[in-house]
Amino acid sequence: HYGIFNGNKWRTSIAPVVEDWIATHNR
Repeated sequence: HYGIFNGNKWRTSIAPVVEDWIATHNR
């Protein structure tokens, strides 16, 4: 399952969502 956190899927799909969530909750 470690492959989920490596590669393009994380960089292009999950990372932006996480960053947006963090930005939303750090106002």
